[in-house]
Amino acid sequence: MTLPDTIEPDHPPRILIVDDDAMNLKLLQATLESERYELYMVSQGKEALRLAENLLPDLILLDIMMPEMDGWEVCRRLKENEATRGIPIIFLTARAQQTDIIHGIELGAVDYVTKPFYPAELAARVQTHIELKRSRDVIWRMNEHLREEIRERTLAVTALKENETYLKTIMDTIQAGLVVIDSQSGKIVDANPSALSMIGQSHEEAIGRDTRRQPLFELQPPAHDLDPAEPGHGEDGLLKTSRKEPSHVRISTARVKIRERVFEVQSFLDISDIKALMRRQEMNIQEAKKILTLVNGRPPRYLDLTEDLTLFIDAVSVPCFREGGDHFFVRDLLPRAPLGQGRTLISLKDQSGHAVDCILRSILTDLMHGAILNQAVVPTMEETVSRLNAALSQSRLFEKDAFCTALNLEIEHQTLTLRYLANGHPPFLLLRGREIMALPEAGRSGSHLPLAVRDDLTFTTGKMALQAGDRLLLYTDGLTEMTFKNTARTLSTEDLQGLVHEILRERPALSMPDLLEGLLQAVAERSGEEVTSYGVNTSGDDVTILGLEIERMDGSQEERWRPADADELADRILDLCRRLEGELAEHGYASSLKRVRAVLEETVLNAWRHAHYQNPGQEILVRWRFGNDFNLEIIDQGPGFEPSRVPEPKRQENQWKTTGRGIFMIRYFSSFVRWRRQGRHIIVSFKRNPSRREEELHRQADRLMNLWDVRPD
Repeated sequence: MTLPDTIEPDHPPRILIVDDDAMNLKLLQATLESERYELYMVSQGKEALRLAENLLPDLILLDIMMPEMDGWEVCRRLKENEATRGIPIIFLTARAQQTDIIHGIELGAVDYVTKPFYPAELAARVQTHIELKRSRDVIWRMNEHLREEIRERTLAVTALKENETYLKTIMDTIQAGLVVIDSQSGKIVDANPSALSMIGQSHEEAIGRDTRRQPLFELQPPAHDLDPAEPGHGEDGLLKTSRKEPSHVRISTARVKIRERVFEVQSFLDISDIKALMRRQEMNIQEAKKILTLVNGRPPRYLDLTEDLTLFIDAVSVPCFREGGDHFFVRDLLPRAPLGQGRTLISLKDQSGHAVDCILRSILTDLMHGAILNQAVVPTMEETVSRLNAALSQSRLFEKDAFCTALNLEIEHQTLTLRYLANGHPPFLLLRGREIMALPEAGRSGSHLPLAVRDDLTFTTGKMALQAGDRLLLYTDGLTEMTFKNTARTLSTEDLQGLVHEILRERPALSMPDLLEGLLQAVAERSGEEVTSYGVNTSGDDVTILGLEIERMDGSQEERWRPADADELADRILDLCRRLEGELAEHGYASSLKRVRAVLEETVLNAWRHAHYQNPGQEILVRWRFGNDFNLEIIDQGPGFEPSRVPEPKRQENQWKTTGRGIFMIRYFSSFVRWRRQGRHIIVSFKRNPSRREEELHRQADRLMNLWDVRPD
């Protein structure tokens, strides 16, 4: 180890920060610049190696995930260099996995800090390791003089080597609390201050304690948040203390032999907070999730933009636990506006963390967002996000958490103008023909820091004109970071664009639901993870993908019916179902035939009986087309009605009413229903690949549909 020629106790400590993310550098600078430190920041591993050798900083904060040369390699080279070997390194990591922590300590790191970090915790750890470094520098120089005298005595040299082996073993095993036990007698011979504090005994009381008669730990089954087969993790146990309640700890053990005596070194980390957190999550997660669904509602499958264009919306959201930090909503900002004059907002956010308090922050964030939007005059996107950021920053929700990333898109229906604003969020992909664009570009309009970082941020939006047929893919960083655990690298935006290109090159006419599923599986296969749309997620982070498409409503097949009586109408329905059977099977909707027939019968009969009053002079228009879903349209010439005012037949007070049952059946047997022209135009959609919950409802529907004989004789 090489040290400066002189130690300058009054000189501000030097800290080298290495991170390829400019936003993280700003956050770290904002956290540490108020302290009396000299900060040096670089974004590449090679530059960090050069600067570390020239500068000899007192501490290095090192990001693990970096292109070209990751943090592991930078650390290894620093420890191989005699000049930089003694510089303490704190790893910055997005995941505090046990194997990663052990690997970092084995490489020579002294600590790790997870992202997003707590500013107060980071500042405290930095100060601790700065003080330890400077103390070691002083001790090292004192030991140099001492070694010069000891070298003259052979016995002293031997004692020094034994002492160094003893100290090295302690340093290799230490995590938090540490005790040294004589294996022959089973008695404690040494303990560090952290161990004494956790046990609740003084040094005098602990030394000589017989651990065979008074065990320190009661071992328990492995925690479910660690893989028992994964090498390198410790055992879980209860630390018996002088207090009434024991502490949950994770224990690591090593043995060392000194002068024919064997010592057992036990280090242990307090995980009581983790245990409590998991219990709270298990108890409250489902209720919190229901509240979030109530706040945001379920996004519509279709939202009509103009007479000929509709916005198709689909989503795949898979949390890494029962629920995580990803949440989104779709809102028609002007629901009472005439067709073609509305505005639609799509908001995707990612809160840090995965526990129940993370969902509570999600709930409150979207409640604040909704309150800002719920005004007589809806504010602009810039005003909305600015007010939301100020409210979050000034609240106490984010005092211990770093930030919330967000991506907001707003579509003006008549002009198809798209405005977008990203707050620390990955860009979205716009698919137009064979071109795939990533927006917003870093540093351009619409790209900003995350929410809740500062309350004085100003925002701008990006803007562009959409076209019919355009597709948009929105996603959280769980998708691009899925590859890191097993490959030590993340997917770049260019990587993601390449995957989408590859999927569409093989199947250019792929529907949006199939594209979302294909992209999820392509990334999961590249990552060596199992992540599925029906809830399996081994990646360690939430994964959410939203798919939007400006879908044309033209290209439909249609028939115009003027039935003379009910029998003719029934014959027409049966004839169309016979012809649709082959088309549905060809497009992969064979299992939907019974439900399509039930909906067709209900809608057409309602139009003929209740809208036309069985008048053969009035026309019923029947349309159908295959797009992202199978869409069936029935248009009548009746007086119309308000669908939202039809009684809900499942409510007790409506059970004996004759109205409302037809609409209930239509909704029950289909995937999505919407009306136009005051109820005279109904559009019913059927998914080709329903979710597991929808599949169960469809199975129930099929059992009910056994009352009909769908296949004609």
